[in-house]
Amino acid sequence: MAHNNDHRFVARDDDEGDVALFELRIPDAAVADLQRRLDAARLPDPLVDHDDDTPYPPTFGGGRGFAQGIPRKDLGLLLDRWKAHARDWRSQEARLNDLPQYAVRLPPGTGGGGPAGGMVHFLHRRSPRRDAVPLLLVHGWPGSCYDFHKVLDPLADPPSSESHLPAAFHVVAPSIPGSGFSDPLPDAPRLTAAAVAKTFATLMRTLGYDRFVVQGGDWGAAVVRELAAMEGERCVAVHLNFAPVPAPPTLASALTRLRVLLSPAADNGKNNNNNEDNENDLTALRFLRSWSAHESGYYKIQATKPYTLGVALNDSPVGLLAWVAEKMWPALGFDEALVDDILTTVSVYWFTESIASSFRLYKDERNRINNVRIKQPTAVAIYPREIVRLPKAWLQYRFNLVRFNKMPRGGHFPALEVPAAFVDDLRGFAADLKRLRVVPGAGPTNRATDAKEEESRGAKANGAQAKKGRRAKL
Repeated sequence: MAHNNDHRFVARDDDEGDVALFELRIPDAAVADLQRRLDAARLPDPLVDHDDDTPYPPTFGGGRGFAQGIPRKDLGLLLDRWKAHARDWRSQEARLNDLPQYAVRLPPGTGGGGPAGGMVHFLHRRSPRRDAVPLLLVHGWPGSCYDFHKVLDPLADPPSSESHLPAAFHVVAPSIPGSGFSDPLPDAPRLTAAAVAKTFATLMRTLGYDRFVVQGGDWGAAVVRELAAMEGERCVAVHLNFAPVPAPPTLASALTRLRVLLSPAADNGKNNNNNEDNENDLTALRFLRSWSAHESGYYKIQATKPYTLGVALNDSPVGLLAWVAEKMWPALGFDEALVDDILTTVSVYWFTESIASSFRLYKDERNRINNVRIKQPTAVAIYPREIVRLPKAWLQYRFNLVRFNKMPRGGHFPALEVPAAFVDDLRGFAADLKRLRVVPGAGPTNRATDAKEEESRGAKANGAQAKKGRRAKL
């Protein structure tokens, strides 16, 4: 089962290091095939739910029938919406193509790979501000670089009334290799967080950014931690919205963990909606313990038998929808306004046939613990419906923590769910970095990228296609 690269169209040849405009254009046959499969879907009868007492809050599916997996009624809602999307795919495609997308083939050996270089797809929104800070955003799983589509413009071009703030960024949001439109680096012996970090470090160098800030959640957090450790001079600061770290070897943390272990299972957060202002560390750790017991099955499967699962999901769009939505739908708080974002993620995995390769990080990073302390100034934003909400003291042991915020609302996908809060916290971090005198200036002007962006805008304004009709040779 190969990652499908047939739907990638760029504006020029794919020589190494040659940044090109990217335009998504899914063949008509692939769209028709998806429509046919969705219309022919066979959903099993619901399982009798004798024991829907999952000991975690309603915002994670407790009391909603999620004890057996995604309920049929929820899946039916998402399936009907996806059918409508598939019938109107060209409109969905045009919406995605409005984003500033690019692709570049990186040199052989990038990310620890073999003799073949890999094509990396990324969003790139340059700021008009001369004092803008280069910022690398890294997504997690399930997700894609499109997770950041709502924050590109606010980060790059803040309102003129706030022009005095050190809050503008040149934003780069790549697709992790093997997820969506980036090549899976098939020659790499392992697709680890370190391999992805090396790939993205090369990307930032290719774009002309000598120094930059990094931000990540989920697997993106693991990637940016590795990047910070290996690029100490270039990566000047780290922002995380997900920070799983081992407990420090201290008596206080040992006592905290013991209290969690001695807590009865029924007390592990069921009656705590994990968004109360007075939430304490013990409650958060009890919730994590409960989540690990009831919600981590997907992780174990993807980390042990990824290909077997990948075969099933690569062949069944409804199976793929159920697998991805069971995690995204609760994590997004069951907000129907965000259904389209779920369907975008699922559509990207489906059309690129990349779901199996997206599991590689789970397999290749299995049981690996990164104990390296990050020396760069670090900010951690804790969202109330996030899975991992560790004590501040634990984070201070592993990071040079200069900013720690407990956010008022949001969860695992803050850039989708609460984009304004996500942007505000990053901008506040930029202000902190300026006071610490570590904020970098803008990198060298990337004339090639800027020219292509202007070309794209001009072509679209004239109703023309922003490409020359040449397919990338992959």
